[in-house]
Amino acid sequence: MIRTFPYLVPSLFAGLLAALCFFLGGVFRKRRFAVSRLITLFLFFSFLMFILSVTLLDRKFGSDSRGISWNIFGTWFYGKKSKGYVIENLILFVPYGILGYLALPVRKVRYAVITAALLSFVIECLQFVLRSGYAELSDVLMNTAGAAAGSWICAAVCMHRKRKRMNEKSTEAGSE
Repeated sequence: MIRTFPYLVPSLFAGLLAALCFFLGGVFRKRRFAVSRLITLFLFFSFLMFILSVTLLDRKFGSDSRGISWNIFGTWFYGKKSKGYVIENLILFVPYGILGYLALPVRKVRYAVITAALLSFVIECLQFVLRSGYAELSDVLMNTAGAAAGSWICAAVCMHRKRKRMNEKSTEAGSE
């Protein structure tokens, strides 16, 4: 299984380390974190490390010197394999949008989308500087769109659950 998912152990370790840091920070500041919050932070930082592993660490540095593509969706028209890359960029950031929405202290879709856009921009800049990938504007846009989709889905589910709980409480109060 480790050979199939080479990033699993480092990603889980990074998530565990981040959750431990938040837990210890809360202990020293005499604040308590709910277990669900620590689990969310663990998953968020594990997935963040996974994204960095796939987009940066899996590539040979200095192997790609094509530069920067400013074409919006230019990759889409290069063939079936290129279409797969575009869809892969979209799908890669959907879990980031979900976990980012849940992990950030303020649950707003725009904050999760902004952090995803910044992360994607930094990844593309590093790929350009390290020459480990082809930096493309369309990658940033598709990653941001994926995070937006994940955040909106998560926000909708959270809002639905909140309304359901409120309706249950109001029916309980009305029956008394």
